[in-house]
Amino acid sequence: MSPISKSKSNGVVTTMESPILFYSPSSPYARKVLVHMHELGIVDQYQVEAVNPLKDSQRIRAHNPLGKIPALVTQEGELIADSRTICHFLVESELGREAAYANSTSRTFEAICDGVMDSAFLYVMEALRQDAEQSAFWKQRWIDSIESALDYVENNMQHFTNQTDCNFREVALGCALGYLDFRLIDLPWRDSRKKLANWFVEFSQRPSMKATKPENLA
Repeated sequence: MSPISKSKSNGVVTTMESPILFYSPSSPYARKVLVHMHELGIVDQYQVEAVNPLKDSQRIRAHNPLGKIPALVTQEGELIADSRTICHFLVESELGREAAYANSTSRTFEAICDGVMDSAFLYVMEALRQDAEQSAFWKQRWIDSIESALDYVENNMQHFTNQTDCNFREVALGCALGYLDFRLIDLPWRDSRKKLANWFVEFSQRPSMKATKPENLA
């Protein structure tokens, strides 16, 4: 099924006055989208509405039936869901298809970085459960996935630094590492990964990263 569909409210297709991005300030997935918007210089062309998927579920489901963020609704009322799909849509819209769709190796590195984000998010969700309900097995499995993926990135940093312009894999990696610092503060991911740590120090100084630094949504 295509990730793009008409936005509906009460079963009626709606047209937005201007395109809108629904996001959470604490979401690493939404941050990826916002970083791309800043890098492309188009953030002012969109409404950006902060929502809480748990508290504002009806607001979200009126546009995205999954009730998930980020969700982008175009001015024509088209829903574009999933952070990776949104990022590619934005870049393709601004720079052309060739800029959005890199080779399979680049897409693989992007997916690995997104996987770090996924594992960290699942760990955080598990840790929010009552102590007696938490699974030590799954928490360790997700930590192992994070550690293994970061080792892989550390050993292949040349694939992240061979271009001047910010790209999909860099944004995915930067937002994943930022989420680790935000939510898994006791995870010493910098240990034995000096190249990765040094890269993140520099990448974090980009205006797009500073403008999208995560924060809790009340």
